Amino acid sequence: MIIFILIIFSFHFLRKSQFKLPGEAILFIMCSFPIFATFERGQIDTLVMYLTFLSFDVFQNRIPNSFLTASFLLAISSCIKVFPIVTLVYYLFNKKFKYLISAILFTILVFFLPLLYFDFSVYQHFFQVILPNIFGEITTSETINTHGQNVVNNLVIAIGNTGLENTGLIASRNLSNGYMNPFLKNNTLGALLIGLAAMISLLILNRKNSKEYQFYAILNTINLFNPKAWIMGLVWYFPTFFSLYPQVNKWGKFVILIPIFMPPFTNTNAMLAVVITLLFSVCLNNQKFGRYLLKREYINQDNETTI
Repeated sequence: MIIFILIIFSFHFLRKSQFKLPGEAILFIMCSFPIFATFERGQIDTLVMYLTFLSFDVFQNRIPNSFLTASFLLAISSCIKVFPIVTLVYYLFNKKFKYLISAILFTILVFFLPLLYFDFSVYQHFFQVILPNIFGEITTSETINTHGQNVVNNLVIAIGNTGLENTGLIASRNLSNGYMNPFLKNNTLGALLIGLAAMISLLILNRKNSKEYQFYAILNTINLFNPKAWIMGLVWYFPTFFSLYPQVNKWGKFVILIPIFMPPFTNTNAMLAVVITLLFSVCLNNQKFGRYLLKREYINQDNETTI
């Protein structure tokens, strides 16, 4: 499924760029740390990212009542993983109130629909996981070490301690550790405030750029909203990467490749993605800075870059 989604996602950008997107850009994505970790952990971040991206794309097509389909897609992605809901700030900033209202209503509907089958305790546990300081931590009669991933984690450590490091299990465990937001990994409120500040900054910086790039840029802040972001979450950087790749020069290519190939143990990938997105947001608006990282044909004479 991961490969299938990546192929569709890549083809979408190929078509959108009128097939100017070099094949090497797709190859870089397929061989990047976020994709390796996605396969290794069996995560669905690519699906959530694609649904969020597709929601925006459907809305941009401006087909009558497309906002209903688009908002429903965002509701689905937000109920799979909660963080895409923060993209509503983009629609609020751009005064897309019909989309905003329908997305909120669809999200509430999809979120509470499982109540017809599940007990309310499922929702209680959900809020305890994401907001333990408010709703309290999950308590159980069994020790936490007998639950879920801790069993696998303890097994990996046990094997590693026997001197079998060449199994690759220890390296695999250290590839993704949930610390891509290192300064706010235990601070949910701080992550929310920093993520919101970064998103507003990107919205303002990109107000003269295309709506596509403005939306792709704010997707990178999702890893700031998440206090325990993992390397798999860097798939939110892919739309920005694909949109910029045909426009950058050789130095620009080097810069935009840094987040996806920086070793994950540095815990800097998510921060680098946001900083680099901010950097190109400035370059796209200013010929003086843009000439260092962008191809000449993408910089016009009015100190604005076309995208």
